[in-house]
Amino acid sequence: MIASFDIEDINNKGEREIYPYRLIHEYSYNQSPFKHLLQLSGKESVLLRNIKLGHSWNQLNTKELNKFENWISNFDTTIKLNKEPQNIEVDWQGKFEYPEGENIYQAIPDKNGRPRKPDSKKK
Repeated sequence: MIASFDIEDINNKGEREIYPYRLIHEYSYNQSPFKHLLQLSGKESVLLRNIKLGHSWNQLNTKELNKFENWISNFDTTIKLNKEPQNIEVDWQGKFEYPEGENIYQAIPDKNGRPRKPDSKKK
């Protein structure tokens, strides 16, 4: 999951400043690429705006992350942070296709070390 948002906070002069922020989160192989829960918490003076979320099948380096523009979700809201997490639930079911996995069953030798036949079934 790729996230982008603007962090608005008060600087040491008492003025509000906006800091753009991006992150990438790599989820585990057994997690759904379609459903996510983003929990945001922090200092109470901080506001988050312009929240955008996207997806990549690849781990992006810093340059690629900063150029990323393939947003799936845009949230037209302002979130005021506090100690309690503010939740953003993401459901991307039907928004992109999950790539077909490679069938490696035949590549795994049977219990006797012999190659499996194309029509053999696991017993």
